[in-house]
Amino acid sequence: MQTHETDHTPATPEQLAILTGEIALAVAKAKPSFARIQKLLGSKSATRKSISTAVLSALEIDSAPDPRLVKSQRLWAKLGLPLDCLDDLVMPDIPTDWDGVAIIPEVSCERLFALCVKHFPSWKYGNNLDNFKEEQNRPSRAYALGHRGGVEPDVLHRGKSYNQCIEEGLIFLTQKERICIELLRFAETGEHLDVVGLTITSSLAEVGHAYYAHLDSSFRTQVFRMGFCRRMCADSAGGPRQAVFA
Repeated sequence: MQTHETDHTPATPEQLAILTGEIALAVAKAKPSFARIQKLLGSKSATRKSISTAVLSALEIDSAPDPRLVKSQRLWAKLGLPLDCLDDLVMPDIPTDWDGVAIIPEVSCERLFALCVKHFPSWKYGNNLDNFKEEQNRPSRAYALGHRGGVEPDVLHRGKSYNQCIEEGLIFLTQKERICIELLRFAETGEHLDVVGLTITSSLAEVGHAYYAHLDSSFRTQVFRMGFCRRMCADSAGGPRQAVFA
């Protein structure tokens, strides 16, 4: 069968809404019992997952999780944090030139930082990283995150302060997301991020300053540091890491 370029173009949200609505309407009109659906699937142990898989298969839609999320799940397990959330994750619309994909688990910043301490020298300013003043909104559940990747902050936004990022309406990493990508980087390569510069996050500490993270090489042993700086402060080698999430 001949295919066209448009065959592989992602469906629009409007198309997906129409399709979902039509399927839901047809099922609602039919009013099938769960037992009936089990019988149609030929299994007495049909589950919500198997039913959705069967429907997607009939529509020729691949329900397999994105391999990048599978990789992130594997790295979290390697760090000692097994996750069982792949079926609930949705991949955000990630630009093709972005390399970073991470699962952000439904876990506190303090627990994540404890993982840092377990795997490599780490230091934080303050007693509780979860006691922040404010930060950009994120899902309360586990979710998928996309970012540019790279060892240092985004070249496009290098040298920008927290205030400048907020004024520009930039969506950039929270402190939790920054800790997560540090852990995943170490699990995959044994190396760290922000070796030269530092990442300014969109999370504000209780005192109102912006959290940042970097690798401190001023000591005999390199240390992953979480600190904070004034919101107007900027560094030529530092800056934010732009993000998308779903």
